[in-house]
Amino acid sequence: MTANDPFMLELERYRPYLSEEQFARLLRDAVIEAASAVRINKLKSDKSGDHLQALAEKYGWQTKPIPFI
Repeated sequence: MTANDPFMLELERYRPYLSEEQFARLLRDAVIEAASAVRINKLKSDKSGDHLQALAEKYGWQTKPIPFI
């Protein structure tokens, strides 16, 4: 990232609200790739487990539940 990078310029808007340490952490963490996730709404799908298993088999995914925060 450079000072003229559009992404960096967008992050600058948060500088006034953060300490130098927090802003440095934001810059460091902003470039870390987020983990992929799939969410299935169990209220709308009575076969959510089966559907996820079918998708996992079709695309070769390894799935595991994550806690809802």
